[in-house]
Amino acid sequence: GKILDVNQALCRISGYKREQLLGSNPRRLKSGLHEESFYRAMWETLQREGSWSGEVINRARDGTLLPVQETISAARGPDGSVHRYIALLTDIRQLKEQQQQLEALALRDPLTGLANRVLLSDRLEQAIHQTLRDPASVLVVGVLDLDGFKQVNAGHGHAAGDRLLQVLAD
Repeated sequence: GKILDVNQALCRISGYKREQLLGSNPRRLKSGLHEESFYRAMWETLQREGSWSGEVINRARDGTLLPVQETISAARGPDGSVHRYIALLTDIRQLKEQQQQLEALALRDPLTGLANRVLLSDRLEQAIHQTLRDPASVLVVGVLDLDGFKQVNAGHGHAAGDRLLQVLAD
């Protein structure tokens, strides 16, 4: 249960110095975002199959979240018993950021940041179900119609029309 060695890449992405990690428990990197059942299943798979691979959200020294793709393998001795475990971590922060950006583009208007039809429909459906479950809750939907918006674009340019939409969205 102790870290025996680390490379500079782990030190760089985690913010810990090598000396701070050596001899410490890998839980030092634990984010607190995973349930105990997650780790239990991880260790059951590792013991049963000799390896485990999946996405883990760790925490860097400065407290920021550190999503990684992690593979843990059992290193066995000549007698077949497990002598240690070797973990390979791949920093996937950039991938996660790109994924969030794509999700935002798929569900929100890029100009105003407002929900698009897909997200609005989903939120309205959730709100209706909430109202049906709890009659004390109230569902209010407002609709804003912009009369003459075409003239804003025609008379003042698309940049002015875009700015007007952004202000109204705020």
